[in-house]
Formats: sequence, structure tokens, C-alpha cells
Amino acid sequence: MYAQDRRNYKYVGIVGLGDIHWMQNMNAYGSEDIKGKLTWGYQYGAKFGWDVHNKHKFEIGILKMKAGQRRAGDIGSIPFEEILDMNYYVVPVMYKFVLGDVSQFFRNDFQMYVGTGLRFGYLSGVASSYKIDEKDVDFYAFHTINNDRLNEIISNPNVTDGSELFKPWDVMWQGFVGATYFFMDYIAVELGVEGGVSVLDINKPEWQIKDQSGSYSPSRNAYIGLNLSLVYYFPYW
Repeated sequence: MYAQDRRNYKYVGIVGLGDIHWMQNMNAYGSEDIKGKLTWGYQYGAKFGWDVHNKHKFEIGILKMKAGQRRAGDIGSIPFEEILDMNYYVVPVMYKFVLGDVSQFFRNDFQMYVGTGLRFGYLSGVASSYKIDEKDVDFYAFHTINNDRLNEIISNPNVTDGSELFKPWDVMWQGFVGATYFFMDYIAVELGVEGGVSVLDINKPEWQIKDQSGSYSPSRNAYIGLNLSLVYYFPYW
């Protein structure tokens, strides 16, 4: 019995993703802004899904995601560098639509799909580092140079690892396109491109500090990457 015979099957999969991630409107907390750099990241975990008539797929998963941002540049002639590594546990809830004539998919072992969904993330930890002129400094030394909003920074809770700056929860929209190839009975590999961006501001209210122009823009996690999954369809469930 081959994979094209299946209808309304449940499936499980292991997921790996290599991505480029960044933070939209990374907050400078009133200090001089320096250029953000694209940063390599990763995601991995597992998923469970329900295939409906080989046309609609509904999935839920649990992933570990590395996010964050690196900024680097010169202020005057002095180099500044800031690195934020943010670790999330993510629960994606996704819908996939299989492209093409449904009748063909019951005979073939290759599918194309598009999809969308939401990702609910919990911030499990932050690792931060700050350098001025290649010397390690803390958050306050880095952000209080040429800063007109000094009082807002020093009056806020003490920043140690950077987790104090961000909300513990994040909600992201995601979209993706990809292909599924069955190389064995009930076993398939999926390869796709996906991207996502936070729906809400990830900064805590007390750290939503205006920039030097007097305006504030919400910060959001964002990524785009290549997803590779190995999926098993249960033949009798």
C-alpha cells in the first residue's frame, strides 16, 4: 500500500530550520542608533498534523528558536557592538493548502503547498554582550553615551542578561511555501521556505523609550529561512 492511498491521515514529523533573523526597529533606548546586522539562527523540534483529503493540512508543533540581533558601527571614530541572543520555545499552529488537481495527488508522490499560521513563543532566556572600542561594558555604559533620555534608563529595573527588556511572550505571523516528497511508504521529506514577523511589540512597556528624534517604533522579531522536515504518516490512524 502506497502513500497515494491515504486520506484523512494523522502524521508526525521532526523539524529543522536554518534562518536569518533580525529585530525590526531594535530599540536604542535614546542613545545613538547603529546599524543592525543580519544574524544566522536556527529552529528545531517536532510537529503533529492532520491531512484532510490530501488537500488541507492542519499542524501544531513545539520548537526551540534562536532569535535576536547584532548591531555594530562607529560613533565618531569609536567602534560599538551590541549582541542579543534570544531563546524562545515556540508553538506554531499552521494551515497548509496543497496546490494542483486533488485527484492527481492520490497517484503521485510529490506535492507543492502554501500555508500560513501563528507562532506563540515564550522567551526562555537572553544572552547579551556590549563592547565599546573592543572592550566589554554593561548595558548602562553602552546606552548612556550621548543619551538625552538618561533618566529613563537609570530609573528602570536593573538590567543583567537583557531578559528584563522584553516581554516573556511573543506572537508571530508566519507564511511558507514548499514541497513534500514521499520516498518510502508513508514516509516523506518536506522542504520549504518560510518567514515570520511578530504581531505585537516585544519590548516591555517600561523600556518603550523614544529615540533621539522623539519618536518610538515597536520592536518585532523577524526571520526567513529554509525548513527541512522528516514526516511519518500513520497508515491505520
